Amino acid sequence: MNINIIKFIVLVIASNILLFGCTKKEEVQKKSLSPQQLLLKLNDLSYTQISDTNFEQQLSLFPIKTKLNISEEQSDKLKQSLKCMFLAFNVGNKEAYMSFRTPTGPQWKMNLDVFNNKISEWKKETNYSGKENIPSETEAFEWLLNKVSKGTCYKQFWQGVCFEDLDPNALKIFGTPPSTTNYGVTIYDSSRIEKLLVNFSEKETKIYPKWAWSFIHGKDIMFSEKPNTREILSKDGKLTYADCFFFVLRQSDYLPRPIYVRFYWNSTCQVWVPFDIAFGNKKSYDSEKEKYIYELF
Repeated sequence: MNINIIKFIVLVIASNILLFGCTKKEEVQKKSLSPQQLLLKLNDLSYTQISDTNFEQQLSLFPIKTKLNISEEQSDKLKQSLKCMFLAFNVGNKEAYMSFRTPTGPQWKMNLDVFNNKISEWKKETNYSGKENIPSETEAFEWLLNKVSKGTCYKQFWQGVCFEDLDPNALKIFGTPPSTTNYGVTIYDSSRIEKLLVNFSEKETKIYPKWAWSFIHGKDIMFSEKPNTREILSKDGKLTYADCFFFVLRQSDYLPRPIYVRFYWNSTCQVWVPFDIAFGNKKSYDSEKEKYIYELF
């Protein structure tokens, strides 16, 4: 056999051994990282600042995953709805939040049960004597918004958004099983109303079993719309959903977190309506530190 061919074969074998060794070493290093170190790696993602002038452009270029024939208007309106969501937790006023939560088109009202619960909280915290004027729906909501955001109205609470199209391997490193959802925006049709399910279990994250996310749904659905999902489903025979999954960069005192919001297409009003939202927390997160700001839905 030609001596040059032998040298080449030896070189290829040696390179593969070296490459395999480096790969195994990287895997060991990843597995040896503590949950806190893995958590900090979220800071290394590429985030586009919400306040940047190119933020809207980056959002407009983000691909939508779908096999449906959606119109350009639906696509543009969905990205506008996402923009409103990101601004809701960044601009820091009631108008920005309401623009996301109650888009123009449907008729909105605060749910009576939720309203009564908030009034009960207000009475307790203000030592209500029976003589004070009970807040109106608008006043009760403003009181709640001020309370849960500790007076900030979410001003600059969300700093940036990761618009990288993270692949399943990257999601697995961050303790986020790709089998649950795609990163970014995915549109699909459903013939039944489905509750948002984001159930990250240790069983699904065997690589880093201590690093699974616990998703907390937005509590107390504050506002109800008309027409609602049941009426749209009855009219169209289906609902078109948009599942949106992103990592958001928060204020420096907080680590980045995954957020998951589901919109549905209200064909009567020709608008995307936020249907459900969930925020990811590390299962062993410091609740004393995290609880002082709670994102509404």
